[in-house]
Amino acid sequence: MAEMWKQVEAINNGRTAEKQMILTRSLMKKYGDDALLRAIRKAYNVAETKAVATSDLETQLFSTWWSERKSVDDVFELLKMKNLQEEVFNSRGMQVIDGYISAVEPQTRRHGMMLTGVLSRGFKGEDKLAIILTNVKVNGERFDDAAKTKATGLQNRLFQQWWHEGVDSTSKAYTTKFNVAERAASDAQIRAVSNFEEFLTAKMNNAANVARRRRK
Repeated sequence: MAEMWKQVEAINNGRTAEKQMILTRSLMKKYGDDALLRAIRKAYNVAETKAVATSDLETQLFSTWWSERKSVDDVFELLKMKNLQEEVFNSRGMQVIDGYISAVEPQTRRHGMMLTGVLSRGFKGEDKLAIILTNVKVNGERFDDAAKTKATGLQNRLFQQWWHEGVDSTSKAYTTKFNVAERAASDAQIRAVSNFEEFLTAKMNNAANVARRRRK
């Protein structure tokens, strides 16, 4: 680790962008993407190395990934995020994914859409993602406010997508998204659909309030 950080410091000491990328590639080849990412995550928790980890090295890593045509889905696999399930919201990996999306897609309004898609594909289905997002909300004591806010925002985006696809009832959610009859649903599926029902209720109430204001 110490030797790696000596080389990281060399990357950031007045090198041109092109030379920085070459040196970053050299580090990736020598240690591997996974080892370099682990180093970034460890360094993030140490005051002396946090700035380098979160700005210079991470920026160079993103540039190198992009030049190698790595997609955000590729990075999800590289970070082995699937195995984390809801704990992904406690991981530095989520911040890396967020940062890479921001690097490759500067339009902020598309960020949430891309992240929802990446997580859905990474966890092998929108139904799996819905359960994970619900678990973060249900087990709130295990997650900080930022993680819960992130999960809630992604859940709203996912449910909004379902609504636009014509999923406007819990029965449709069970059959079209979870491919299961309500009576055969697991506890995790029932909790997720219950959250979707809350979303539908809020949406209907909002529509009713708008209609009342227009009639006045």
